[in-house]
Amino acid sequence: MFPLSMTSKGIGRVFILKCTFLSSVLLTTLLYFVYLPLSPKQQIKVNNFFINESSSNILNRSSTFRMIEPSPNFYGLKDRCERLYSSANVSEDDLGRGISVSKHIFSLQLTENGSFPTCEHYLSQRRREGFYNPQTTSEVERRWRVAYGILVYKNVDQVEQLLMSIYRQHNFHCIHVDSKATPTFKRQMERLASCFPHDSVFLAPNPVDVQWARFSLVQAELACMGELLRRGRGRKRGEMWDYFINLTGEEFPLVTNMELATLLDKIHGVNLVDGPGKHPKWERDRLPAKLPPYLAPFKSSTHVGLCREAVEFILESKIASELLDSFSQLWYAEEAIFAILQYNKHASFPCSRSSKDGEKYLVEFSPRYKQWSFENSKWCPSGFIQRHICMVGVKTLPQIVNNYHGVTLAVNKFPWHFEPLAWDCLNVWHHSRVSEERRTGRVSTHFLSKLNSLANPAHRISNYIRKHPKWR
Repeated sequence: MFPLSMTSKGIGRVFILKCTFLSSVLLTTLLYFVYLPLSPKQQIKVNNFFINESSSNILNRSSTFRMIEPSPNFYGLKDRCERLYSSANVSEDDLGRGISVSKHIFSLQLTENGSFPTCEHYLSQRRREGFYNPQTTSEVERRWRVAYGILVYKNVDQVEQLLMSIYRQHNFHCIHVDSKATPTFKRQMERLASCFPHDSVFLAPNPVDVQWARFSLVQAELACMGELLRRGRGRKRGEMWDYFINLTGEEFPLVTNMELATLLDKIHGVNLVDGPGKHPKWERDRLPAKLPPYLAPFKSSTHVGLCREAVEFILESKIASELLDSFSQLWYAEEAIFAILQYNKHASFPCSRSSKDGEKYLVEFSPRYKQWSFENSKWCPSGFIQRHICMVGVKTLPQIVNNYHGVTLAVNKFPWHFEPLAWDCLNVWHHSRVSEERRTGRVSTHFLSKLNSLANPAHRISNYIRKHPKWR
């Protein structure tokens, strides 16, 4: 094996070299078979990075669809997002890197013609991620069945992720798809709605062509309200929904479903309609020349939370019908109709928080986070203002998470292709809180502390009327 002339020292060196070579060959062979490079079809690209996917997952996928399965840390996104919103003093470097992200991480990967995945595949993927799990519904959530009316017209990814964040099987979810939406988007929404059991997600029949600030916006809301009532009344006793919330496809919830149910317990299911505050003088032109008797004019917000009896009142009472008729030719009707019913004691609007003497009260919980440029034209963290509204971006996250969680239902609004990390981070933040609720069985102490600070009873409406006599 070794030449006779070699010394024992030389023989030892040769032996060591041969062992090293053989070990290298064996290690290289082992690594080749264990970490065999994946084909392009076995890789998922996330913001220009490829993430490997196991063969078993590849076999379970349809040929037309791929979806990212998040790791417990969302591929490092959770830590990155926490640096953005955990403190008011976020570094400019972190903000700059966040703003530079140009793609969403958890988007559906559709075919070129926009085909949606099969329902079985879609739901199995999302359930593995922890969504759409009816076994985790708490007792307080089952006490409050919520009905959502969601107005949409584009971006199936955004609508799907909004639905993913609010969906519970015992709730009702009506989606109004604008009649002028593209045929592809309509097909995508039909497929998405068909994937949920017991008709818990459905499209509003006879959709309208929604025009910004026109009465058609109210008509779209009424379409979902009517369909929600019809389907609710068709359920078994005890399965009717209790509370209605309106949303649009460019909004995102600031409360989990458990937090929402806890809130409704706290306020006994009264309506959430922003109080009539100061408004520019020109808004008086948005009111009809003549209102139904005993109704004083009020202006508020289009975003509301209403008990079921209030929705029935809007659709079936004579006074609401007359009010709707008086606004049918006006702009911005949606900003006045709910407020007029809510804050006129003579309207006898259900769940409007009346005391025994008929006084009206405000609940200090806002339906929406929404920054108007005319309220403070110099303050818009994202620097993007559209139709007088400051769009939500990465720089808005610290204020939303730290100041508005626990006092606001949802955030308005998110343009889908503007600073995608803002939406993704809020999505991860929401998902993390839901996961923590499943682990502990209760809402966060932060939310409870905010909720317990709500005034009860809240501000008297008469105080607002006295401060702003032009609204009397």
